[in-house]
Amino acid sequence: MKTNIILFGASKLGINVYNMLSNKYNIIYFTDNDEKNGEIK
Repeated sequence: MKTNIILFGASKLGINVYNMLSNKYNIIYFTDNDEKNGEIK
């Protein structure tokens, strides 16, 4: 079972961080400093 996390403040590398962590964690919300609406559904 994956741990639920909220990922924020990942700057320009946000999508890379998201992809790396999504294998280990269940990312329930993602926001990026460079995006106004960075939620990935």
